[in-house]
Amino acid sequence: MKKELLVFVHKYTTRKVLGSVVLVHKCATAYLLILLIRQLCFSCDMEGGDKMNVTIRRATLDEASTLTSIALASKAVWGYDEAFMEQCREELTVTLEYIRSCEVYVAELEEQIAGFYGLIPKKPDGVLDYLYVAPNLLKQGIGRKLWEHLLQTAKSLDLKIISIDAEPNAENFYRAMGAERIGVTPSGSIPGRFIPLLKLTV
Repeated sequence: MKKELLVFVHKYTTRKVLGSVVLVHKCATAYLLILLIRQLCFSCDMEGGDKMNVTIRRATLDEASTLTSIALASKAVWGYDEAFMEQCREELTVTLEYIRSCEVYVAELEEQIAGFYGLIPKKPDGVLDYLYVAPNLLKQGIGRKLWEHLLQTAKSLDLKIISIDAEPNAENFYRAMGAERIGVTPSGSIPGRFIPLLKLTV
């Protein structure tokens, strides 16, 4: 479906037309079609996890290094350089104590960890520290499954609000899931950098 729509728009926008008014009309129409396609593609990506046999379970202590690796690899997808990533290493390191004291769950696909989330349950509010998916499994709906499980966990703990210091490139995902931006907050890794601050009403 995605391929057919993209081919259609390509042919539509490259067709030769006479007259600037007609050209503007066709470009505007094509732009609207592109917006529609983006929405359709986003919907398809969000539904992908429903077709995969993903299970979610609590993380174990021996998985701390694996979760750290996933967090670092997923963060690096956004094109940050090595120096930037090195500054983020400490903040993205999942420790044994963190797994012991917080709500940490992994998404498992074919006996491999595909992603995870980490929630600090500070009543009445919670803090989402981690929500990462392995780079080779992005846009497969796994993030949405983790999010849905996160909401169930928050409700079971009687949390009212979840705050999120969001990776800027992931802000749209969180907002699509129902979170709202309430401001900015200092980065925990990069001095002088500010990132989106979001909240979710559970």
